[in-house]
Amino acid sequence: MANGQQLAKINFETFISWRDTQRLDDFKKIIKDGKLSRTEIAKSSGLGKSSLYQNPSIRNALSELEERLRAYQILPALNESANPSRLKHSKENHSKSETKKISALETQNLELKAQVRYLEERLNCFTELSESMIELGILPR
Repeated sequence: MANGQQLAKINFETFISWRDTQRLDDFKKIIKDGKLSRTEIAKSSGLGKSSLYQNPSIRNALSELEERLRAYQILPALNESANPSRLKHSKENHSKSETKKISALETQNLELKAQVRYLEERLNCFTELSESMIELGILPR
């Protein structure tokens, strides 16, 4: 069983892995009130929301990520985010039903990306095992 520090490190590595698999468009989809939605990050990364707030390493990495996204002008500047009426939302021109469908599809997309990442990690484990068994002569080439 992992202790608290080990679990914090594992959660940090999970967050970094999630962050590195996201494209700029993916970040645009999870903006809420001028910053990245912690709820959506938690859902798509597989972390608990509390990890995003309580783990100092994740908190710092998330702040750095948001600063980079501000530099790319994906997130509004801090003074703009204080005024939500100035924020532009890509969903403004959609009806409520379309907005719900888009939101559901975006959530499903993020969940599927997380599942793909998990399955790729599992595949890597089995690939290494298979290669080891071939080297040992247990499996034919």
